[in-house]
This record gives sequence, C-alpha cells and structure tokens, in this order.
Amino acid sequence: MQTRYLTVLRHARAKSTGASGGDIDRPLSKSGFKQLQHVCQILARVKEKPDWIVSSPALRTRQTAEKVAELIGYSQNFGWNDRIYAAAPYTLLNILQETHDSANHVLLIGHNPGVSHLVAGLCAGSDGRMNLRFPTAGMAHFEVDIARWRQLQWGSSELRFLVAPRFLKGLTSACPSAGSSPSARARLTKYKSVQVPIAKLAFRISRPQQGFEILHPRVGRLHLFRRY
Repeated sequence: MQTRYLTVLRHARAKSTGASGGDIDRPLSKSGFKQLQHVCQILARVKEKPDWIVSSPALRTRQTAEKVAELIGYSQNFGWNDRIYAAAPYTLLNILQETHDSANHVLLIGHNPGVSHLVAGLCAGSDGRMNLRFPTAGMAHFEVDIARWRQLQWGSSELRFLVAPRFLKGLTSACPSAGSSPSARARLTKYKSVQVPIAKLAFRISRPQQGFEILHPRVGRLHLFRRY
C-alpha cells in the first residue's frame, strides 16, 4: 500500500462560442487564464506535483492543461482522452482506474457535471450523496492509499482541499513568502471565520509566513476565513 495523489480540475472559464460554432471548439477567455494563475499557486504547493495529466481534448480543457503545465513546471506528455468530454462520473472513475501505476499524482481535467459528480463520489461513496457543483477552474485534491490505480473506488479517497478561484483572487498574488516584511505578513492575519455551504468552496490563511492552508469540509460545510 502506498499514498497516491489525485487532483480533479474543471476547465477554466471559456468563451461562449468557438470558431466553428461548436461547444468542443470553445477557447478559454482572458479571465479563464487569470483563474488558472490563482489555482496553480495552490497546486504548486502540494506535497508532490502531478506526474501525469489526463484531459478532455476539447479546446478549453486542452488550453487549461497546457497553461497549468506551464505554471507548475510540468514537462511530460499529456493524455488526451476523448472519453472525458461529456463523461459520466463512472466513466471518469474508469479512466482513472486505467492509469499506469508508474504515475503517483494524477491531474484530471474535465467538464461539469462529470467532474463535480466524480469528486462527490470519491468523497461520499456515491456521486448522488453530495450536492457539489464545481465553478470554472474549481479544483479538488485527494490522497489515496492504494497500491494500484485500478483499486480506486467511490469513497476511497481522502479530500485534502477544495478551492475556487474567486476566493483566491487578490490573495494569492499578495501572499507573502517567508522573507516578506512583517507588515506584509500582518496584513494577511486579519481574518475572521464564517460558515458557508460546501458548494461555494473555501479556504483559510493559517500560516501567512508560509502561504495558506486549505480547510477540509466538515459536516457538509467549509470554514471560510475572510478579511475584515
């Protein structure tokens, strides 16, 4: 048995139409590329970076995958899988189960409602037990104790964090490093705790000198820490 890692990412915000007028050709918008700047600052801080990226071949997911790779320093090949486009959650689970065991951290990039239901199933044991809808560029990160990817099942994963770009806007760029000035670090300590529904996805700043820590969901809700 070993610890493996799984990150599920919905594509970033896309334009309403593509060059051909079809859904599959819709490109990312400017705001979509900005969303990825925020979430990739989170992804770059995980314990082990992705060593396999598998994505829908739709233009918006392809551009999402390529931009994520650029931002986190991923230099390996991509897995463009036609089955991810408009996939049901069980199809996405099967795709993950087919992953080669040499990969230890898989990043899957897809579409709603499939990715939302996939995350719900991995957390709750069934895709129908959790009312979760990912925003564009929403991201979930799991730890999974399995020897082989084919052992991945509903309810077998430990959720480490959920994030949405709109909660990170203005904070990731301002997040100080360990060498930042005391005043810069102090600005990020002024947060208060409130409760929000889990569907809104949230995070908190816990160690501003090191960055930020994502909260686990608790009893169907997340703690959101906002500046006041």
